Amino acid sequence: MRLQTTLLTVALLGACRDQGPVANGAVGIAVSTLGLDVDSDGYMFSVDERPPQAIPINGAVIIDSLAPGAHTATLSGVAANCSVGGSPRAVQSVANDTVHVLFSVTCTGNIVAVSAGGFHTCAITGRGATYCWGDDRFGELGDGRTDSAPRTSPVEVLTGLAFDSVSAGGRHTCGLTAAGASYCWGYAGFGQLGNGTTSGPDQCPGFNGSPCSTLPVAVLGGYTFAAVSAGDYHTCGVTTQRDGYCWGQGGQLGDGTVLNRTSPVAVFGGLKFATLSAGDEHTCGLSAGGVAYCWGSGGVGGSNIYDPAGPVPVTGGLTFAALSAGGGFTCAVATGGTAYCWGLNDRGALGNGSLDTTGTSQSGPGPVIGGLSFTTVDAAGYTCGLAGTGLAYCWGFIYGASPVAVNAGLTFATVSSGYGHTCGLTTGGVLYCWGWNDHGQLGDGTIAARTTLVKVIGQP
Repeated sequence: MRLQTTLLTVALLGACRDQGPVANGAVGIAVSTLGLDVDSDGYMFSVDERPPQAIPINGAVIIDSLAPGAHTATLSGVAANCSVGGSPRAVQSVANDTVHVLFSVTCTGNIVAVSAGGFHTCAITGRGATYCWGDDRFGELGDGRTDSAPRTSPVEVLTGLAFDSVSAGGRHTCGLTAAGASYCWGYAGFGQLGNGTTSGPDQCPGFNGSPCSTLPVAVLGGYTFAAVSAGDYHTCGVTTQRDGYCWGQGGQLGDGTVLNRTSPVAVFGGLKFATLSAGDEHTCGLSAGGVAYCWGSGGVGGSNIYDPAGPVPVTGGLTFAALSAGGGFTCAVATGGTAYCWGLNDRGALGNGSLDTTGTSQSGPGPVIGGLSFTTVDAAGYTCGLAGTGLAYCWGFIYGASPVAVNAGLTFATVSSGYGHTCGLTTGGVLYCWGWNDHGQLGDGTIAARTTLVKVIGQP
Protein backbone atom coordinates (compact mmCIF):
# COMPACT_ATOMS: atom_id res chain seq x y z
CA MET A 1 0.00 0.00 0.00
CA ARG A 2 1.09 3.60 -0.50
CA LEU A 3 1.68 4.84 3.00
CA GLN A 4 0.72 8.31 4.02
CA THR A 5 3.56 10.66 4.71
CA THR A 6 4.28 10.24 8.38
CA LEU A 7 4.93 13.19 10.66
CA LEU A 8 6.52 12.55 14.01
CA THR A 9 5.96 15.68 16.08
CA VAL A 10 8.14 16.57 18.99
CA ALA A 11 6.13 19.59 20.00
CA LEU A 12 7.57 23.08 20.20
CA LEU A 13 4.77 24.61 22.20
CA GLY A 14 6.95 27.39 23.53
CA ALA A 15 6.60 28.33 27.16
CA CYS A 16 3.08 26.91 27.34
CA ARG A 17 3.44 25.81 30.94
CA ASP A 18 5.36 27.30 33.81
CA GLN A 19 7.50 24.59 35.36
CA GLY A 20 7.85 26.51 38.61
CA PRO A 21 10.86 28.38 39.83
CA VAL A 22 13.99 26.92 38.34
CA ALA A 23 17.39 28.47 38.34
CA ASN A 24 17.87 27.73 34.69
CA GLY A 25 15.73 26.91 31.68
CA ALA A 26 14.29 23.63 30.45
CA VAL A 27 13.49 21.95 27.13
CA GLY A 28 10.39 19.76 26.86
CA ILE A 29 10.12 17.07 24.21
CA ALA A 30 6.81 15.33 23.46
CA VAL A 31 6.47 12.70 20.75
CA SER A 32 3.34 11.83 18.78
CA THR A 33 3.57 9.45 15.82
CA LEU A 34 1.10 9.75 12.97
CA GLY A 35 1.03 7.23 10.16
CA LEU A 36 3.00 3.99 9.94
CA ASP A 37 6.25 3.94 11.85
CA VAL A 38 7.11 0.42 12.87
CA ASP A 39 10.15 1.37 14.96
CA SER A 40 8.38 0.28 18.13
CA ASP A 41 11.51 0.74 20.24
CA GLY A 42 11.16 4.51 19.91
CA TYR A 43 13.85 7.11 19.26
CA MET A 44 16.83 8.74 20.89
CA PHE A 45 17.24 12.42 21.74
CA SER A 46 20.05 14.49 23.18
CA VAL A 47 20.70 18.09 24.14
CA ASP A 48 24.17 19.46 23.53
CA GLU A 49 26.79 16.93 24.56
CA ARG A 50 24.61 15.11 27.06
CA PRO A 51 24.34 11.32 26.56
CA PRO A 52 21.43 10.30 24.28
CA GLN A 53 18.26 9.17 26.03
CA ALA A 54 15.38 7.02 24.81
CA ILE A 55 11.98 8.48 24.08
CA PRO A 56 8.92 6.39 23.17
CA ILE A 57 7.08 6.92 19.91
CA ASN A 58 4.28 8.41 21.99
CA GLY A 59 6.02 9.88 25.02
CA ALA A 60 7.25 13.06 26.66
CA VAL A 61 10.39 14.18 28.47
CA ILE A 62 11.72 17.38 30.01
CA ILE A 63 15.39 18.28 30.20
CA ASP A 64 15.98 20.85 32.88
CA SER A 65 18.96 22.62 34.45
CA LEU A 66 19.88 24.26 31.16
CA ALA A 67 21.66 27.57 31.32
CA PRO A 68 19.74 30.34 29.54
CA GLY A 69 20.92 30.77 25.99
CA ALA A 70 21.56 28.66 22.89
CA HIS A 71 21.55 24.86 22.97
CA THR A 72 21.36 22.09 20.39
CA ALA A 73 18.65 19.41 20.39
CA THR A 74 19.07 16.25 18.30
CA LEU A 75 16.62 13.44 17.46
CA SER A 76 18.03 10.16 16.12
CA GLY A 77 17.29 6.45 15.89
CA VAL A 78 14.42 6.71 13.41
CA ALA A 79 13.48 3.72 11.28
CA ALA A 80 15.37 2.99 8.08
CA ASN A 81 12.46 4.14 5.92
CA CYS A 82 12.26 7.48 7.73
CA SER A 83 14.15 10.76 7.60
CA VAL A 84 14.19 13.52 10.18
CA GLY A 85 14.19 17.17 9.16
CA GLY A 86 15.89 19.93 11.08
CA SER A 87 18.00 17.78 13.35
CA PRO A 88 20.14 18.92 15.05
CA ARG A 89 18.32 22.16 15.85
CA ALA A 90 19.18 25.28 17.81
CA VAL A 91 17.04 25.87 20.91
CA GLN A 92 16.96 29.10 22.90
CA SER A 93 16.55 28.30 26.59
CA VAL A 94 14.80 30.86 28.79
CA ALA A 95 15.39 31.19 32.54
CA ASN A 96 12.62 29.84 34.74
CA ASP A 97 10.62 28.55 31.80
CA THR A 98 10.28 25.59 29.45
CA VAL A 99 10.33 25.59 25.66
CA HIS A 100 9.34 22.69 23.42
CA VAL A 101 10.93 21.58 20.16
CA LEU A 102 9.21 20.41 16.96
CA PHE A 103 10.86 17.74 14.84
CA SER A 104 9.29 16.28 11.69
CA VAL A 105 10.08 12.69 10.71
CA THR A 106 8.91 11.61 7.26
CA CYS A 107 8.35 7.87 6.73
CA THR A 108 7.51 6.36 3.38
CA GLY A 109 6.89 2.80 2.25
CA ASN A 110 4.17 0.52 1.01
CA ILE A 111 3.14 -2.91 2.27
CA VAL A 112 2.94 -5.25 -0.69
CA ALA A 113 2.60 -8.68 0.94
CA VAL A 114 1.39 -10.27 4.17
CA SER A 115 1.58 -13.82 5.52
CA ALA A 116 -0.13 -15.11 8.67
CA GLY A 117 1.69 -17.99 10.37
CA GLY A 118 0.92 -20.18 13.34
CA PHE A 119 1.00 -17.48 16.00
CA HIS A 120 2.84 -14.72 14.16
CA THR A 121 2.48 -12.53 11.09
CA CYS A 122 4.97 -11.04 8.64
CA ALA A 123 4.68 -8.35 5.97
CA ILE A 124 6.91 -6.81 3.33
CA THR A 125 7.14 -3.20 2.23
CA GLY A 126 7.78 -2.04 -1.30
CA ARG A 127 11.37 -1.25 -0.44
CA GLY A 128 11.89 -4.89 0.53
CA ALA A 129 11.99 -4.46 4.31
CA THR A 130 10.33 -7.29 6.22
CA TYR A 131 8.45 -6.81 9.48
CA CYS A 132 7.01 -9.48 11.78
CA TRP A 133 4.99 -9.50 14.99
CA GLY A 134 3.46 -11.98 17.43
CA ASP A 135 5.04 -15.08 18.95
CA ASP A 136 8.84 -14.96 19.10
CA ARG A 137 9.58 -17.96 21.33
CA PHE A 138 11.23 -19.75 18.40
CA GLY A 139 12.93 -16.77 16.75
CA GLU A 140 10.30 -16.67 13.99
CA LEU A 141 10.24 -12.86 13.94
CA GLY A 142 13.89 -12.62 12.89
CA ASP A 143 14.63 -9.75 15.26
CA GLY A 144 17.72 -11.33 16.79
CA ARG A 145 16.16 -11.81 20.22
CA THR A 146 15.94 -15.03 22.20
CA ASP A 147 13.49 -14.03 24.93
CA SER A 148 9.89 -15.26 25.07
CA ALA A 149 8.10 -11.92 25.15
CA PRO A 150 5.52 -11.50 22.36
CA ARG A 151 5.86 -8.56 20.00
CA THR A 152 2.47 -6.91 19.77
CA SER A 153 3.59 -4.44 17.10
CA PRO A 154 5.82 -4.85 14.03
CA VAL A 155 9.56 -5.34 14.44
CA GLU A 156 11.94 -5.32 11.51
CA VAL A 157 13.64 -8.55 10.46
CA LEU A 158 17.32 -7.85 11.02
CA THR A 159 18.92 -8.44 7.67
CA GLY A 160 20.55 -6.36 5.00
CA LEU A 161 18.50 -8.30 2.44
CA ALA A 162 15.46 -7.06 0.56
CA PHE A 163 12.76 -9.71 0.26
CA ASP A 164 10.20 -9.85 -2.52
CA SER A 165 7.98 -12.39 -0.73
CA VAL A 166 7.61 -13.91 2.72
CA SER A 167 5.92 -17.06 4.03
CA ALA A 168 5.13 -17.46 7.75
CA GLY A 169 4.93 -21.09 8.84
CA GLY A 170 4.03 -22.78 12.10
CA ARG A 171 7.10 -21.65 14.02
CA HIS A 172 9.44 -20.47 11.30
CA THR A 173 9.46 -17.98 8.45
CA CYS A 174 11.08 -17.91 5.02
CA GLY A 175 11.73 -15.07 2.61
CA LEU A 176 12.72 -14.84 -1.03
CA THR A 177 14.90 -12.17 -2.62
CA ALA A 178 14.39 -10.71 -6.08
CA ALA A 179 17.34 -12.83 -7.23
CA GLY A 180 15.56 -16.02 -6.08
CA ALA A 181 17.69 -16.72 -3.01
CA SER A 182 15.75 -18.21 -0.09
CA TYR A 183 16.41 -17.47 3.58
CA CYS A 184 14.64 -18.87 6.64
CA TRP A 185 14.59 -18.16 10.37
CA GLY A 186 12.89 -19.50 13.50
CA TYR A 187 12.54 -23.07 14.80
CA ALA A 188 15.14 -25.45 13.32
CA GLY A 189 14.32 -28.75 15.02
CA PHE A 190 13.43 -30.68 11.84
CA GLY A 191 15.76 -28.93 9.39
CA GLN A 192 13.00 -26.67 8.07
CA LEU A 193 15.40 -23.71 7.78
CA GLY A 194 17.32 -25.57 5.08
CA ASN A 195 20.70 -24.49 6.41
CA GLY A 196 22.10 -27.99 6.87
CA THR A 197 21.46 -28.47 10.57
CA THR A 198 18.81 -29.13 13.21
CA SER A 199 20.89 -27.69 16.03
CA GLY A 200 20.78 -23.94 15.71
CA PRO A 201 22.76 -21.71 15.39
CA ASP A 202 20.80 -20.29 18.35
CA GLN A 203 18.75 -21.64 21.25
CA CYS A 204 15.27 -20.26 21.82
CA PRO A 205 12.93 -20.70 24.82
CA GLY A 206 10.09 -22.44 22.95
CA PHE A 207 9.41 -26.07 23.93
CA ASN A 208 11.57 -25.41 27.04
CA GLY A 209 14.59 -24.90 24.84
CA SER A 210 14.75 -25.33 21.09
CA PRO A 211 17.31 -25.02 18.29
CA CYS A 212 16.54 -21.98 16.20
CA SER A 213 17.92 -19.08 14.24
CA THR A 214 16.85 -15.63 15.34
CA LEU A 215 18.20 -14.15 12.11
CA PRO A 216 17.72 -15.20 8.46
CA VAL A 217 20.04 -17.99 7.29
CA ALA A 218 20.58 -18.99 3.67
CA VAL A 219 18.91 -22.13 2.36
CA LEU A 220 21.63 -24.43 1.03
CA GLY A 221 21.96 -25.70 -2.50
CA GLY A 222 22.32 -22.52 -4.51
CA TYR A 223 18.85 -22.91 -6.05
CA THR A 224 17.05 -20.00 -7.64
CA PHE A 225 13.48 -20.10 -6.40
CA ALA A 226 10.41 -18.48 -7.87
CA ALA A 227 8.36 -19.10 -4.69
CA VAL A 228 8.70 -20.66 -1.24
CA SER A 229 6.07 -21.92 1.19
CA ALA A 230 6.62 -22.51 4.92
CA GLY A 231 4.47 -25.23 6.50
CA ASP A 232 4.28 -26.41 10.07
CA TYR A 233 7.67 -28.11 10.28
CA HIS A 234 8.75 -28.20 6.64
CA THR A 235 9.31 -25.84 3.73
CA CYS A 236 8.94 -26.24 -0.03
CA GLY A 237 9.94 -24.15 -2.99
CA VAL A 238 9.57 -24.03 -6.76
CA THR A 239 12.64 -23.05 -8.74
CA THR A 240 12.62 -20.78 -11.77
CA GLN A 241 12.91 -24.01 -13.78
CA ARG A 242 9.63 -25.18 -12.15
CA ASP A 243 11.30 -27.99 -10.22
CA GLY A 244 9.96 -28.77 -6.74
CA TYR A 245 12.17 -29.02 -3.65
CA CYS A 246 11.27 -29.54 0.00
CA TRP A 247 13.16 -29.70 3.31
CA GLY A 248 12.41 -30.23 7.00
CA GLN A 249 10.21 -32.87 8.63
CA GLY A 250 10.07 -36.12 6.65
CA GLY A 251 6.97 -37.74 5.24
CA GLN A 252 5.67 -34.65 3.47
CA LEU A 253 8.75 -33.80 1.41
CA GLY A 254 7.81 -35.98 -1.55
CA ASP A 255 11.21 -37.63 -1.75
CA GLY A 256 9.96 -41.18 -1.14
CA THR A 257 11.16 -41.35 2.48
CA VAL A 258 10.12 -40.27 5.97
CA LEU A 259 13.56 -38.87 6.73
CA ASN A 260 14.05 -35.33 7.96
CA ARG A 261 16.07 -33.24 5.53
CA THR A 262 18.18 -30.24 6.52
CA SER A 263 18.61 -29.01 2.97
CA PRO A 264 16.42 -29.10 -0.15
CA VAL A 265 15.66 -32.47 -1.76
CA ALA A 266 13.91 -32.88 -5.09
CA VAL A 267 10.26 -33.86 -5.14
CA PHE A 268 10.08 -37.33 -6.64
CA GLY A 269 8.68 -37.84 -10.13
CA GLY A 270 10.22 -35.05 -12.18
CA LEU A 271 7.02 -33.00 -12.38
CA LYS A 272 7.11 -29.32 -13.25
CA PHE A 273 5.17 -27.14 -10.82
CA ALA A 274 3.59 -23.72 -11.07
CA THR A 275 3.27 -23.55 -7.29
CA LEU A 276 3.75 -25.60 -4.12
CA SER A 277 1.92 -25.18 -0.81
CA ALA A 278 3.31 -26.63 2.42
CA GLY A 279 0.59 -27.52 4.92
CA ASP A 280 0.59 -29.01 8.38
CA GLU A 281 1.83 -32.52 7.55
CA HIS A 282 1.33 -32.62 3.80
CA THR A 283 2.18 -30.72 0.64
CA CYS A 284 0.25 -29.99 -2.53
CA GLY A 285 1.23 -28.45 -5.83
CA LEU A 286 -0.18 -27.35 -9.15
CA SER A 287 1.32 -28.25 -12.49
CA ALA A 288 1.58 -25.62 -15.19
CA GLY A 289 -1.65 -27.01 -16.61
CA GLY A 290 -3.53 -26.65 -13.31
CA VAL A 291 -3.46 -30.33 -12.27
CA ALA A 292 -3.26 -30.77 -8.49
CA TYR A 293 -0.91 -33.24 -6.81
CA CYS A 294 -0.52 -33.96 -3.09
CA TRP A 295 1.63 -36.09 -0.79
CA GLY A 296 2.10 -36.64 2.94
CA SER A 297 -0.44 -37.07 5.73
CA GLY A 298 -3.91 -35.73 5.00
CA GLY A 299 -2.86 -34.57 1.58
CA VAL A 300 -4.17 -37.44 -0.51
CA GLY A 301 -7.82 -38.13 0.14
CA GLY A 302 -7.58 -36.93 3.73
CA SER A 303 -5.72 -40.06 4.83
CA ASN A 304 -4.02 -40.01 8.20
CA ILE A 305 -1.44 -42.44 6.83
CA TYR A 306 1.75 -41.00 5.40
CA ASP A 307 2.19 -41.42 1.66
CA PRO A 308 5.79 -40.33 1.22
CA ALA A 309 6.30 -41.91 -2.19
CA GLY A 310 5.77 -38.63 -3.98
CA PRO A 311 3.08 -36.65 -5.78
CA VAL A 312 -0.28 -38.36 -6.34
CA PRO A 313 -2.84 -36.71 -8.65
CA VAL A 314 -5.92 -35.36 -6.89
CA THR A 315 -9.00 -37.19 -8.13
CA GLY A 316 -11.86 -35.56 -10.00
CA GLY A 317 -10.20 -34.35 -13.18
CA LEU A 318 -10.49 -30.66 -12.24
CA THR A 319 -8.04 -27.96 -13.23
CA PHE A 320 -7.19 -25.32 -10.67
CA ALA A 321 -5.95 -21.74 -10.72
CA ALA A 322 -4.97 -21.54 -7.03
CA LEU A 323 -4.36 -24.00 -4.20
CA SER A 324 -3.54 -23.92 -0.48
CA ALA A 325 -2.67 -26.77 1.92
CA GLY A 326 -3.91 -26.37 5.49
CA GLY A 327 -4.08 -28.41 8.69
CA GLY A 328 -4.92 -31.86 7.29
CA PHE A 329 -7.04 -30.54 4.43
CA THR A 330 -6.58 -28.65 1.18
CA CYS A 331 -8.65 -26.06 -0.65
CA ALA A 332 -8.31 -24.85 -4.22
CA VAL A 333 -10.00 -22.58 -6.75
CA ALA A 334 -11.00 -24.19 -10.03
CA THR A 335 -10.44 -22.30 -13.27
CA GLY A 336 -14.12 -21.36 -13.26
CA GLY A 337 -13.92 -19.74 -9.80
CA THR A 338 -15.59 -22.47 -7.73
CA ALA A 339 -13.76 -23.35 -4.51
CA TYR A 340 -13.20 -27.03 -3.69
CA CYS A 341 -11.79 -28.66 -0.55
CA TRP A 342 -10.76 -32.19 0.42
CA GLY A 343 -9.13 -34.02 3.30
CA LEU A 344 -10.07 -33.96 6.99
CA ASN A 345 -13.37 -32.20 7.67
CA ASP A 346 -12.57 -31.23 11.22
CA ARG A 347 -15.03 -28.56 12.42
CA GLY A 348 -16.29 -27.64 8.98
CA ALA A 349 -12.89 -27.27 7.32
CA LEU A 350 -14.19 -28.36 3.91
CA GLY A 351 -16.94 -25.75 3.72
CA ASN A 352 -19.49 -28.29 2.58
CA GLY A 353 -22.08 -27.55 5.23
CA SER A 354 -21.11 -30.45 7.49
CA LEU A 355 -19.86 -29.38 10.90
CA ASP A 356 -18.01 -32.61 11.65
CA THR A 357 -16.22 -32.74 14.98
CA THR A 358 -15.00 -36.33 14.52
CA GLY A 359 -12.58 -35.52 11.70
CA THR A 360 -13.97 -37.68 8.91
CA SER A 361 -12.27 -37.31 5.57
CA GLN A 362 -13.29 -36.64 2.01
CA SER A 363 -11.22 -38.47 -0.57
CA GLY A 364 -11.67 -36.03 -3.44
CA PRO A 365 -12.51 -32.38 -4.07
CA GLY A 366 -15.99 -31.29 -3.05
CA PRO A 367 -17.44 -27.85 -3.79
CA VAL A 368 -17.61 -25.22 -1.08
CA ILE A 369 -21.29 -24.40 -0.69
CA GLY A 370 -22.76 -20.95 -1.27
CA GLY A 371 -22.28 -20.53 -5.00
CA LEU A 372 -19.51 -17.94 -4.60
CA SER A 373 -16.83 -17.33 -7.21
CA PHE A 374 -13.35 -17.07 -5.72
CA THR A 375 -10.04 -15.77 -7.01
CA THR A 376 -7.87 -17.19 -4.24
CA VAL A 377 -8.00 -19.19 -0.99
CA ASP A 378 -5.61 -19.51 1.93
CA ALA A 379 -5.88 -22.52 4.27
CA ALA A 380 -4.32 -23.05 7.69
CA GLY A 381 -6.40 -23.78 10.81
CA TYR A 382 -9.40 -22.82 8.65
CA THR A 383 -9.76 -21.21 5.22
CA CYS A 384 -10.37 -17.68 4.01
CA GLY A 385 -10.79 -16.69 0.39
CA LEU A 386 -11.42 -13.68 -1.79
CA ALA A 387 -14.43 -13.49 -4.07
CA GLY A 388 -14.12 -11.73 -7.40
CA THR A 389 -15.58 -8.63 -5.79
CA GLY A 390 -12.69 -8.42 -3.32
CA LEU A 391 -14.92 -9.43 -0.41
CA ALA A 392 -13.42 -11.88 2.07
CA TYR A 393 -15.15 -15.07 3.22
CA CYS A 394 -13.99 -17.63 5.79
CA TRP A 395 -15.11 -21.13 6.79
CA GLY A 396 -14.10 -23.85 9.22
CA PHE A 397 -13.21 -23.78 12.91
CA ILE A 398 -14.70 -20.60 14.49
CA TYR A 399 -16.59 -19.73 11.28
CA GLY A 400 -18.63 -22.90 10.85
CA ALA A 401 -19.14 -25.22 7.91
CA SER A 402 -19.98 -22.70 5.17
CA PRO A 403 -18.48 -19.41 3.99
CA VAL A 404 -19.12 -16.43 6.27
CA ALA A 405 -18.60 -12.91 4.93
CA VAL A 406 -16.07 -10.72 6.72
CA ASN A 407 -18.50 -7.90 7.44
CA ALA A 408 -16.25 -4.89 7.47
CA GLY A 409 -17.34 -2.96 4.41
CA LEU A 410 -13.86 -3.47 2.96
CA THR A 411 -12.51 -4.98 -0.22
CA PHE A 412 -9.23 -6.85 -0.08
CA ALA A 413 -6.33 -7.35 -2.45
CA THR A 414 -5.02 -10.32 -0.47
CA VAL A 415 -5.92 -12.34 2.61
CA SER A 416 -3.84 -14.79 4.68
CA SER A 417 -4.95 -17.25 7.38
CA GLY A 418 -3.01 -18.55 10.38
CA TYR A 419 -3.91 -21.12 13.02
CA GLY A 420 -6.51 -18.84 14.56
CA HIS A 421 -6.05 -15.39 13.06
CA THR A 422 -6.37 -13.77 9.65
CA CYS A 423 -4.81 -10.70 8.07
CA GLY A 424 -5.91 -8.89 4.93
CA LEU A 425 -4.51 -6.07 2.85
CA THR A 426 -7.26 -3.88 1.44
CA THR A 427 -7.39 -2.52 -2.08
CA GLY A 428 -6.90 0.87 -0.42
CA GLY A 429 -3.58 -0.31 0.99
CA VAL A 430 -4.41 -0.75 4.70
CA LEU A 431 -3.48 -3.89 6.63
CA TYR A 432 -6.07 -5.35 9.03
CA CYS A 433 -5.99 -8.46 11.22
CA TRP A 434 -8.57 -10.27 13.34
CA GLY A 435 -9.03 -13.44 15.43
CA TRP A 436 -6.78 -14.95 18.08
CA ASN A 437 -4.23 -12.58 19.59
CA ASP A 438 -2.72 -14.43 22.53
CA HIS A 439 0.79 -13.80 21.20
CA GLY A 440 0.19 -10.36 19.70
CA GLN A 441 -0.20 -11.80 16.19
CA LEU A 442 -2.74 -9.13 15.22
CA GLY A 443 -0.17 -6.37 15.63
CA ASP A 444 -2.55 -3.96 17.34
CA GLY A 445 -0.40 -3.45 20.44
CA THR A 446 -2.42 -5.84 22.62
CA ILE A 447 -2.92 -9.55 23.28
CA ALA A 448 -6.72 -9.28 23.25
CA ALA A 449 -8.62 -11.47 20.77
CA ARG A 450 -10.64 -9.53 18.19
CA THR A 451 -13.88 -10.56 16.54
CA THR A 452 -13.76 -7.44 14.39
CA LEU A 453 -10.96 -6.15 12.20
CA VAL A 454 -8.20 -4.02 13.71
CA LYS A 455 -5.49 -2.09 11.93
CA VAL A 456 -1.92 -3.19 12.42
CA ILE A 457 -0.52 -0.60 14.79
CA GLY A 458 0.84 2.70 13.48
CA GLN A 459 -1.24 3.02 10.32
CA PRO A 460 -3.19 6.23 9.66
